[in-house]
Amino acid sequence: MPASALPFRSTADVDPLTETIGQPRAVEAFGLGLDVEAPGYNLFVTGIPGSGRETMVRDYLDRVARTLEATGCYVG
Repeated sequence: MPASALPFRSTADVDPLTETIGQPRAVEAFGLGLDVEAPGYNLFVTGIPGSGRETMVRDYLDRVARTLEATGCYVG
């Protein structure tokens, strides 16, 4: 694709990504796991090195943390 076909003039005109791309089922499963409110419940994330799993978890938890009230209760 020639650069002239792109809908922007430079990368400065493009908004940064705010979500994980390429792993919709993993992201959905992670979100469902976070919704489990059972004592001792844990999430286990696995994948090949360099697949972005740690970045996905950190980004997702950062977004969720912004929805928490001072009491620590999830408001989602």
